[in-house]
Amino acid sequence: MRKSVPSFSLNFLTPRAALVAAAIFHLVVTLSVFSLGRFGLYSQQIDSDGIGVFARDGYRFRHEAELLADTLVQDGVVAWLAHHSEIHIKFYSLSFVLLGRPLGSSILVAEPINLFCYLAILVTTFKLARRISGQREAWLASAIVALWPTLLLHTTQFLRDPLVIASILILVLVLTDLITRVTPGREI
Repeated sequence: MRKSVPSFSLNFLTPRAALVAAAIFHLVVTLSVFSLGRFGLYSQQIDSDGIGVFARDGYRFRHEAELLADTLVQDGVVAWLAHHSEIHIKFYSLSFVLLGRPLGSSILVAEPINLFCYLAILVTTFKLARRISGQREAWLASAIVALWPTLLLHTTQFLRDPLVIASILILVLVLTDLITRVTPGREI
């Protein structure tokens, strides 16, 4: 009598595990960019706070976020809400309130916001690709986006791009859901 060997499924890559892996990967990339700048290994492209030459707006956005964080701490939530800053600057200012003291004004302060946007981009890409093409194509599309060098670099900086990209993808996903939804008794 022959014993059957248990078959192991290769479905160990669940969406949750993929998100955790993507988050860890993004943290490693951000720490690497920061370290390159801090140790002056690529000083002509990345400053000591990790802000890259490719993200020059990051200097202005970081400064505005620091000032807005001071407004929140000193003048309160009402003054913070009333301030005429762009939404991404308000989000970064929250990071400065929470992390500015221990981390200074480096790109590490922006990481909570940027990581959230990066993961939102990946999740939305996955959902859109799955809706349009299928599960396998969704994994491939998400992997390509997750490893795209310019997206990775831009999501380590004080920029509006990660929030804008995530917002537009979410809008496209919502519109795609509305377009493809079949109402009972009516076929498209």
